[in-house]
Amino acid sequence: DHGEHKRHVVILSLEPPSLQMEKLIRDINGENNNNKVVYLQGNPSEPKDLLRADIHKAKACFIFTDKTSSDPLSYDRISLQLALRIKKQFYYINESLTKNASDLSEVLAHSNPSFHLCMQFNKEQSLDSYYTALTEKFVKTMKKDQMVITESIKMNLLSKSCLTPGIMAL
Repeated sequence: DHGEHKRHVVILSLEPPSLQMEKLIRDINGENNNNKVVYLQGNPSEPKDLLRADIHKAKACFIFTDKTSSDPLSYDRISLQLALRIKKQFYYINESLTKNASDLSEVLAHSNPSFHLCMQFNKEQSLDSYYTALTEKFVKTMKKDQMVITESIKMNLLSKSCLTPGIMAL
């Protein structure tokens, strides 16, 4: 409903795509198979798989957690480690491009300085762990990071429903 976009999406997952996912990707890509959405099976914490996904050209990276887990903090720790690895990989790829490039235009052609890391955490304390784990090198890039805390959203909706009965039905 927002018209045509020239954006591309790369999904990198440990698991092969489900039949529903394959159908969704086919529907999005259309008859000409224009590769707006690409599914790669691989490990998002492995540098070679991040390179396959062209992480250095990405405008944003989304990390989702398992909301249905019986141990939400352990999944948050996995997401946290993954976020730090992706940040580190993105930084080192762009640093090596800068060193090997003959001029600045070559660097800008291969990297994206406005990279956003968007993460989903289950618990509020995972946010504190993320800030604590960042090294000085990555603190400057933290301003662009966005975090969603599912527990906070649930609690906010619950409190709003006390003030405005029926809001949960919306």
